[in-house]
Amino acid sequence: MFLPETGIHHRRWQRRQQQPQGLTEGHLVYATDHEPEREYRLVGSGVRVMAHGLDLAGPLSELRGQIERLADRVARAAVTARANSAR
Repeated sequence: MFLPETGIHHRRWQRRQQQPQGLTEGHLVYATDHEPEREYRLVGSGVRVMAHGLDLAGPLSELRGQIERLADRVARAAVTARANSAR
């Protein structure tokens, strides 16, 4: 089927509608004394938000370690998301 107002064939339009648009995952980083990581799903959007708490009360070396682990995790999630979107 051809949609004259858009110049797009129907099947291609359907595929575009099924592909996620924009952000599908986000990360919220905040200061806390010690709270486990939590996941939130934004209803109806398909977006997942991971909340990460950083303990600022400890030594700087521990804070750096927390930040490095968090950065590694976010980087791995980005690589996985790219691989999944290429399929």
